[in-house]
Amino acid sequence: MFITQPKIFISSTVFDLTNERTAAYNAVNKVGGFPVMSEKTMEAQSTDSFTACLSKVMELDIYGSCLKILFNFSLIKSLI
Repeated sequence: MFITQPKIFISSTVFDLTNERTAAYNAVNKVGGFPVMSEKTMEAQSTDSFTACLSKVMELDIYGSCLKILFNFSLIKSLI
């Protein structure tokens, strides 16, 4: 059981999974967590985004990731 509001990092590519990120954000809020997301809840950083995200991950209670599988259909067609 969490004594304080759990910090939950929502990780994925930002621009092609906007609907999934919004759904994850809403779900974390609904269960009483604090969603940590680069575009919504992370303050401006003087470091690159990779370093900034890694430093946030070290402060988390839970890490979540949205993944999307990309296929190169033209490559598959050429193999058939």
